[in-house]
Amino acid sequence: MKRLTIGLALVVVLLLMLAAIAVAAPSGDFCVDHQDNPNCTEPTPTTTTTAPPAQQPCPTGEITITANGYVEYECDWTPIYPGESAPYEGTVRLTSDRPVSKVVIAVLDSVPGDICTLVQGWEEKTGQVFQASFALSYSALPDGFDPDYAAWENQTYWGWNDAHWCYPQDLMPGMRDDLNGEPLDLHVGFVAKKGTTATITLTPEQGQ
Repeated sequence: MKRLTIGLALVVVLLLMLAAIAVAAPSGDFCVDHQDNPNCTEPTPTTTTTAPPAQQPCPTGEITITANGYVEYECDWTPIYPGESAPYEGTVRLTSDRPVSKVVIAVLDSVPGDICTLVQGWEEKTGQVFQASFALSYSALPDGFDPDYAAWENQTYWGWNDAHWCYPQDLMPGMRDDLNGEPLDLHVGFVAKKGTTATITLTPEQGQ
């Protein structure tokens, strides 16, 4: 089933991204909840690091984590309205003061749920910014796309004000449940040495 994105260019970019990372299965509990994802082929044991309880809102401002082993961070993200500017885009950035590996950044409607973005499999690096982006607005339906997605045409996340925002961006067929409504589920996972300080930056930032 073809999907609605912000134009055909985004479709091509997403397909190329998924093809590039397919060889590296993401680690952590993400794949336990997303076993139907083609990149989740080999479950990997996880260790250490406490994540906030399910459905906890993301904090405002930067999120700082003191890491030790495998980190699994998850929270509900309601991006603040950035004002009259377009196109609207959500961005998750992960930085760290020491090398990290097996990075997974995902934004979903819910867990499990449709996926706005899933980026994973970066090589171990120091001083790098790991980043994933996704659409917070949809343009007009291109010719030939399924009219079932007409409800999302020319909508922004803030005008939509409903569940299933990620549905048109998920390349896998079928709509999954959105258990937490309007907020998006942020998932960041990585492996780090003891004492590593990592920072997650959300754009737009968490609403009050």
